[in-house]
Amino acid sequence: LSGKSKKGPAMTLNHPLSNPRGIQYPGDFPNITKMLLARGMDAADIEKILGLNWLRLYREVWEK
Repeated sequence: LSGKSKKGPAMTLNHPLSNPRGIQYPGDFPNITKMLLARGMDAADIEKILGLNWLRLYREVWEK
């Protein structure tokens, strides 16, 4: 399996897609943390934004 649809995209986008400045490549993702810290966010809140909220949700849903 190639992971590609033989039918083409599920929907056509009528606008150009662009990444936020400073996050052009996967290696730039640490810039998200740097930018949030520069805006004065607390490290615990940044951890939640970057994934801990998803982990909490998964635990709550799948443990039931």
